[in-house]
Amino acid sequence: MARRLPAEVLFDSIHAVTGSPSKLPGLPVGARAAQLLDSNVELPGGFLELLGKPVRESVCECERSNSMMLGPVLAFVSGPVVGDAVQDQESRLAKFVTTEKNDARVVEEIYLSVLARSPTELEKDSGMTALRSAGGDHVKLLADAQRRKGLLDAYNKTLDDKQAKWEKGLLGLKPTAWTVLTPKLATSKAGATPPAADKASKLAIQADGSILATGPIEVVDTYTVQAELTSAKTPTAFRLEALSDPSLPKNGPGRAENGNFVLNDLKANFLPLDKPKAKEAGLKFESPVASHAQTGFPIRNAIDNDAATGWAIAPRLGENHAAIFFARAATAVSPFSTAKGVLLSFTLDHRFGTGHTLGKFRFSYTTDAKPRLGAPVPAEILKLLEVPLADRTPKQSGELRAKYLAQDVEYSRLKAEADKVPPSDARVLGAQDLIWALLNSPAFLFNR
Repeated sequence: MARRLPAEVLFDSIHAVTGSPSKLPGLPVGARAAQLLDSNVELPGGFLELLGKPVRESVCECERSNSMMLGPVLAFVSGPVVGDAVQDQESRLAKFVTTEKNDARVVEEIYLSVLARSPTELEKDSGMTALRSAGGDHVKLLADAQRRKGLLDAYNKTLDDKQAKWEKGLLGLKPTAWTVLTPKLATSKAGATPPAADKASKLAIQADGSILATGPIEVVDTYTVQAELTSAKTPTAFRLEALSDPSLPKNGPGRAENGNFVLNDLKANFLPLDKPKAKEAGLKFESPVASHAQTGFPIRNAIDNDAATGWAIAPRLGENHAAIFFARAATAVSPFSTAKGVLLSFTLDHRFGTGHTLGKFRFSYTTDAKPRLGAPVPAEILKLLEVPLADRTPKQSGELRAKYLAQDVEYSRLKAEADKVPPSDARVLGAQDLIWALLNSPAFLFNR
């Protein structure tokens, strides 16, 4: 009983016949489908699946299908794998047709490539007729290509204005300027003492303003951090960074065995520096945003005044994380209006248990009107944007244009359409029809 060739063999044969290099995911250009190890690799149009490539759920060859039902037929009649290979103007057959002006030799080469035999006289005559009959279609394709090129040219004339608006929008997304709050004091309710007084303290202030927890890991703990803020402008938000460190379990940033932490409550008070005997006032945190939050442990839990809830970061452990908290005074009086500034006091409550406390962390503040957690614009792009248009070098202008075009969907569409240029020789179109017809013949599908 005659059987159709396997899916991988047909894929490889199509590219061997046309001389169009294959492009398989995860393999070098020109690799064979028979080299694929992953049964889940997807090709355009689902070619391998439609042609019966097994998913390898068992060792039985009975998983494979060699039928020619509607799906496999359509894959050859109008599928992208066959279509792209046949229409590839850089393929061996396309280049042969362009250089060889003898139609009879072209037809013979196509038959030898696809069916491994020479054409009969009748087939040769029919093939030459096909080569010579594509003139009308070629004229139409050239006209349509010119139309698409005109659309791209017209769009190109608008790029300067469009890019200017794009740049202006990006400049409005400058990264938030954060200023680290250098702690004056860092203690824990479990017994830590100021590092200046005791080198074995549990909370050690680092040179970069961060605080590292050391010593025995407490089951639950409450940290208190004090820092002076003397900004001439009123801070709009505070940032809490949870930082990884090799001294912590699994690199942290928490002190639990898996590197996690649970921050159940975060509060802050302030005291004017020029009124040291005044009563502390509360600072109200609002609209928190975190770089990551564990399912069931969102960042808002850290400011909901509920000790039974908290913020955690599993499964992304061993990484740096951050959260920002928009701040305002709990009373109508601004806490930052005094000439000498204020003394801030942060309280971080860890009630989850099993040592789920922060291992390394740092506080910062910003006075930006619209604080952001991340940097929407990469630093290298922002650096280019800040160079005035008249002062940009050709290289800088080229880099920015490339960045703009990469995100312009309409330009990408028009460019892709304009790149579809028909072959210079109308005979190539006729040759493509002949190759496609032979690929769909039983002689190729069953006996290649």
